[in-house]
Amino acid sequence: MNFSQLHWYLIVGAVLLLIEIIGFTGFLIGIAVAALVTAAVTWLSAPMSVLSSALLFGVLSVALTFVYWRYFRAFNSATDAPGLHQRAAAQRGKALTLDTAVGAAPVAQFIGDTRWQVVSASEDVLAAGTAVTVTAVRDDGTLVIEAAQYSAQV
Repeated sequence: MNFSQLHWYLIVGAVLLLIEIIGFTGFLIGIAVAALVTAAVTWLSAPMSVLSSALLFGVLSVALTFVYWRYFRAFNSATDAPGLHQRAAAQRGKALTLDTAVGAAPVAQFIGDTRWQVVSASEDVLAAGTAVTVTAVRDDGTLVIEAAQYSAQV
């Protein structure tokens, strides 16, 4: 049994797992597990040449990284709050009163404590003081607004 190979792969596996814990996104898990499996095979099998253990490590690294990306990557991106960091989308449906006139060109408007770019959905000019509702969000984060439609309730 070649203790230098065994120790080498154990150290590589442990270091890669520690680096992964610090903050990578799962890329090193497959390589770290490959190093640990290579260490186990080196320990359990007849003496292996450096070339054969390196080949085993390389093949396992590629295979286990592929397995991780294929089957476990979605698990890491799953969330119970999908809209958490989508502040513009969270504005959809909010009612507000315009501070300035808004038309087809984006105009700055405060909503709460944040300054947003807003445009009129109909491209008609909406006067300052008009009650509006945010109806959509453009790809660039600009909020699309429409004059609020109030219905008389009896």
